Amino acid sequence: PVSDPVLDVRCLQNGSAEISCWVEKGTDPSIYLNVSAELEVYNVTSSEWTARVTVPPVSPPDSWNIRCTAKNVFSERSTNQKQDACPGEVLSGMRSGQSHLLSPIAVFVFYTVLLIFIVNDLRKMKNEKNQRERRTRRRDQMEMEMEPTYYDDRN
Repeated sequence: PVSDPVLDVRCLQNGSAEISCWVEKGTDPSIYLNVSAELEVYNVTSSEWTARVTVPPVSPPDSWNIRCTAKNVFSERSTNQKQDACPGEVLSGMRSGQSHLLSPIAVFVFYTVLLIFIVNDLRKMKNEKNQRERRTRRRDQMEMEMEPTYYDDRN
């Protein structure tokens, strides 16, 4: 007969988890490891003494239901465990989710400020052009209003 399966969960620095299941006794065991969260399921089958799976960080943090079954021709044994998601990168992953949100906001603000500067420059250019045209019109009007000067060329 196979021995009761042993489960081991190791949290890695990046927030993922390495989940292992093994048996210490039994002839030709097959190990079936099932890890399920709310939205994800991982199944690993091994004909060795150990089955192992690495589960990526879960965001938002969730718990996993882990079931390990060891079988051979003589017996079948199972171990179940509920495991909270690993800490670590999960929280900073949520922060990076916020930074993903901040990125489009920053781009929007940048383009809005750029648009404001462009519109202001266009207004200044238009005002300067209008002022030049007014000066030219005034000068032309003044020239037209001046009395003609006649020169006597008899000398």
